[in-house]
Amino acid sequence: MTADVSSPRAGQDVMAGRTRLLIGGPELEFSPFLTTDEESALPAAPVGTGAITFRIGPPNHREVAVASLRDRRVVYRVPVNANQITSLAASPEGKTIYYASGGYIFAASVHGGEPSRL
Repeated sequence: MTADVSSPRAGQDVMAGRTRLLIGGPELEFSPFLTTDEESALPAAPVGTGAITFRIGPPNHREVAVASLRDRRVVYRVPVNANQITSLAASPEGKTIYYASGGYIFAASVHGGEPSRL
């Protein structure tokens, strides 16, 4: 089942003490986005027309992921310097992830390197 990327809906729930990202579309019910025991959570944002970015791992783990909407697999993991991410966005081509934390905006390449404060 794939979500309609033109107007995706995202949510999260907690099951067995772990947070997991849910996704749906205009005609689809919410369902778990990833088929893993690893935690995934909001915030989330579309990346281009076929992927989504979101926080992955436990709350004290500083990483965001980019995953394909078609096969629901993580294609990039991006380390971030943030204890709390309040918002996510991505460049149109999906090579840069932007996140808000502590009142600042940061940019991180999906190919690695240190995030930079804008």
